[in-house]
Amino acid sequence: LFFGSLNGIISFYPTQINSGNEYINAPFQITSFSQFSGEQNKLLDRTSKLIAENEIILHPGDKFFNLEFSLLDFEEGVHRYAYKIEGVDKDWNYINENSIRISGLNYGKFKLIVKGQNPFGQWSKNQIILPISVLVPFYRRPSFIVIGILLLLIVAAGLIWWRTQKLRNDKARLETMVEKRTI
Repeated sequence: LFFGSLNGIISFYPTQINSGNEYINAPFQITSFSQFSGEQNKLLDRTSKLIAENEIILHPGDKFFNLEFSLLDFEEGVHRYAYKIEGVDKDWNYINENSIRISGLNYGKFKLIVKGQNPFGQWSKNQIILPISVLVPFYRRPSFIVIGILLLLIVAAGLIWWRTQKLRNDKARLETMVEKRTI
């Protein structure tokens, strides 16, 4: 289509319209990761560990973690982000901030997926995908439960054996007392 104006002719090509659903190849990176350590009872910066291992491991007592990220497209305007935890969320959670705080996950393995959107509505082609492992406390592990049950059975058997021996000894002592008095 061509339009005439005071400044000349303007051409318009409908096939070149950006639908807003295309992906951009801008880098999308983790900028910071901090985790509350229940063992040390403080918030620790573990950014380098996360980047090296590419996995989040939550030990019993670790209450939450903060993840900060950035879409490096250098566009001015408001960026949007979306995240979801596979195994917990069914749909994407949309946020306007470049950080998320996750707490209260059940024991097990999950996958955190984060993506970014530029001001023009284009989503980042690359996403941040992080496996999350929430470890079970030692007292809830099957091996601890089995060992606990075995120890209880051994203690119960020991008490039964001790009580049986005591009753035999008491019976033998009573029999000797009866023999002495009847003679």
